[in-house]
Amino acid sequence: MKKLLVLALVAFCVIGEVAARDIKTLSGRLYRNVKVTRVDPTGIAIEHKDGIEFLDFKDLSPELQREFNYVEATYVATQTATRERDALAEVQRRATVAAAAAQSLADQQARQTAAAALALAEKQKQEADAAALSIQQRDYSARDYGSRNYADRDYSGERYVPHSTPTDSGSSGGTVSVRGYTRKDGTYVRPYTRRR
Repeated sequence: MKKLLVLALVAFCVIGEVAARDIKTLSGRLYRNVKVTRVDPTGIAIEHKDGIEFLDFKDLSPELQREFNYVEATYVATQTATRERDALAEVQRRATVAAAAAQSLADQQARQTAAAALALAEKQKQEADAAALSIQQRDYSARDYGSRNYADRDYSGERYVPHSTPTDSGSSGGTVSVRGYTRKDGTYVRPYTRRR
């Protein structure tokens, strides 16, 4: 029994080597040392000395078509199904690309809207800060007017003249009240008293 099994194995290997042959297609291409690895309704997959290839039944001779059980109706149905499957895959791919583009556009618009809202909020904050500064300046002015020391004033019916101590040079001595003011850079300077 073992001898028979070994003999069958050797015969199979020899037949497999004999089965390796050359195939020439209708388009004129020659494949050497061909081994058929798969047969499907649209053609055959082969290994040859230069690599692997799939040969369509339409490119094979009528003898090879009969050898590999080519059936025209099955071939057409399989080709049609393959084209429909490929078309569906293309439609799905395009739909995926369109959805990604739409999502990207929506994200971009959301970022632009958020940036515009942030800019508007910043502008409103600056306006509120400016209004608060204006109110603060008015408050300081009102406090300055209300807190002046009227004892230092001379109410002789003329204009207000702050009292100062006269000196010989006339350029030093005495104090002057300075009202609050706003500098060019926007900072507010509170009222203060300084020497002349």
